[in-house]
Amino acid sequence: MTIPLTEFEQYIDKIILKRGLQYFNKDLVNEPEEIGPGEYEAIVEGTEPYTVHPTIKNKVITEHICSCPYDMGPVCKHVVAVIFHLLQNDLDLTVKTKKNSGEGKKNTTEKKTPKKKTISDT
Repeated sequence: MTIPLTEFEQYIDKIILKRGLQYFNKDLVNEPEEIGPGEYEAIVEGTEPYTVHPTIKNKVITEHICSCPYDMGPVCKHVVAVIFHLLQNDLDLTVKTKKNSGEGKKNTTEKKTPKKKTISDT
């Protein structure tokens, strides 16, 4: 399934979009690394760490692979979380830096008003 980055929300189930946005907002996506031209790898912390491999050409996701066992549709929440991470500047989404305390990680997230409609607006 190819997914245009400028319209990705129209290609993915709303529930999966919301769950992926939650993962992004909770700062569960480690910084994606470009491992080749337009090929990325990111670890998303879920029930366990899952590896996500999206391939992007001409602002279109041409391939996406996730190591999770999800098989209920073409795209899982981990892939969506990585998409939100990759597009966070375009969507005006900001995840503040993780802060460590004696009690463990505390994540604070701030969402700016988006320039265009996102799943959080529905």
